[in-house]
Amino acid sequence: MIKNSAFSQTHNLSLNGKRKDTNYTLSVGYLGQEGMMKPAVHDDYSRFTGNLNLSTKLTDFLTVRGGAMFTDATKRYPNSATGFVADPWLYLYRWSRLFPTGALENGEEVRDPPYFDTKNAHTAKDKKKYTNLNIGTTFDFNDNWNLLADYAFSTRLDQSTSSRPTFSGREPWYTPVAWNDANGNRIYVDENGNITNDEGMPGYRLPYVNYITSDKTYFYKYSFVSEKHTFNAVTNYNLKLAEDHNFKFMAGTNIESYKWDSHWSNKTELIDEKNPQFNFAVGTETVGGGANWDSQVGGVFSRINYSFMDKYLLETNLRYDATSKFPSNLRWRWYPSFSGGWVITNESFMAPLDPILSFAKIRASWGGKIGDQSVSNALYLATMDINKNSWLSYDGEQYFQLSTPNPISAGITWQDIESLNIGLDLRFINNKMGGLVFEWFQRDTKKT
Repeated sequence: MIKNSAFSQTHNLSLNGKRKDTNYTLSVGYLGQEGMMKPAVHDDYSRFTGNLNLSTKLTDFLTVRGGAMFTDATKRYPNSATGFVADPWLYLYRWSRLFPTGALENGEEVRDPPYFDTKNAHTAKDKKKYTNLNIGTTFDFNDNWNLLADYAFSTRLDQSTSSRPTFSGREPWYTPVAWNDANGNRIYVDENGNITNDEGMPGYRLPYVNYITSDKTYFYKYSFVSEKHTFNAVTNYNLKLAEDHNFKFMAGTNIESYKWDSHWSNKTELIDEKNPQFNFAVGTETVGGGANWDSQVGGVFSRINYSFMDKYLLETNLRYDATSKFPSNLRWRWYPSFSGGWVITNESFMAPLDPILSFAKIRASWGGKIGDQSVSNALYLATMDINKNSWLSYDGEQYFQLSTPNPISAGITWQDIESLNIGLDLRFINNKMGGLVFEWFQRDTKKT
């Protein structure tokens, strides 16, 4: 079942440089890995990646940037013959050593999921492609005030293809049957199982079974496509008053939109197992899929930092967020938080410890409420599932059936997480012996 060796390769090439006010980075990479399953026709993984980033300063106050990233990955592996959810390694260890693995009986395969089911299986293929495009700009109004705006678009395409042929072999689970020649005459064997002319004991064989019949063959395809739009804008302003008072103001917005749809198709009874595709299957056709969309708005988020003499620190945060997953009366929520710190090493009474203790700070924060909107997108929609039932019309068509509407969740909204944090940050520095950083952090969190 296992190869003595498997080949892997990794290749990466990157270029980066600068010309006047323009910076660029370009990188490409390839990863190839062979799997360890010896009987598999294909057991491997490959991935190609590319990345490009550019940034240029057009004027003293305006910088623009952009980038692109692309990933294309493919995994090939033997498809399951019987539909087990685990891979063939499970069956290799599931039964005792007495179970024949990779064995032949008079030149014919003895059925076993690890070896021959892997060897005779069709190759399944999973392909994943990801693309990200982004563009942004920075306005430097002065040394203390700037504005950053960025937009990113990403798309993902997943595709998988699998098929199953017929499988036949000698079945070790069933009672052996009489061994006769082509003319129906009984075959006799010696104690070693070798055929004798007219002496010895009657020969028996494992029954020959077509355990995956034509009606159980199929061709299957699956696809998933998604798109995501993200916009961020942040402005920062620094203010210093009377040397000892330092302020930092930050405000911004964030918008995300995400949609996806999926599709799968299956058709049974392959008539050409060497070239599996929908055109070469004549059995039952089934199809399905799904779609979804949601959006979030960090309508306003802001932060104010205050420092007095670099000793006493205060910070306050405020967010006003919204999500499409809730109805309008529950969609928006305020989220405040506060924190404070004391840099004790900047106090005069700590000066004697300066050779060994370079930095020490005590901090505490109240997290307020942090919103969690990881709930179903249809939480407030009374959806009805559509299913085929077993009833047939007069012309042999199946009836469709609608389920009863699911209840609307009237009381579920944002999950709010409140936390109180206390921390200690110490940094011991010795010019001759190096340094040591110690941090202690305790969090008391509750969910509402």
